[in-house]
Amino acid sequence: MYHFDIKKKNEEGRVPRTTHTILEEHPMTIRAVNPTTGETINTYEEMAPAEVARTIAQAHDAFFSWRQTSVAARAQRMQQAAQILRGQATAYATLMAQEMGKPVKDGRAEVE
Repeated sequence: MYHFDIKKKNEEGRVPRTTHTILEEHPMTIRAVNPTTGETINTYEEMAPAEVARTIAQAHDAFFSWRQTSVAARAQRMQQAAQILRGQATAYATLMAQEMGKPVKDGRAEVE
């Protein structure tokens, strides 16, 4: 359950403080919007608290596993990750341009 405050003017023009609750079964939807066109690129559902907790636990476990990995094995995995990123550089640069209004060449440089 999440709480947040919304300030709206009432009929008298005053801004009363109102607290709203979002129940887990009604998560928020987050939209990625192209700043140039206003077009919705994608939508993402908010993660439920239990899913967030599981994800954090998995990341915590992965951290301890990674910590036990040799430097040579880490370097090899990072090189593999870099190769994958470079292979998809155009797609990532295009996505950055759509989501952030960044020039494609700047997005490509960021991927590199």
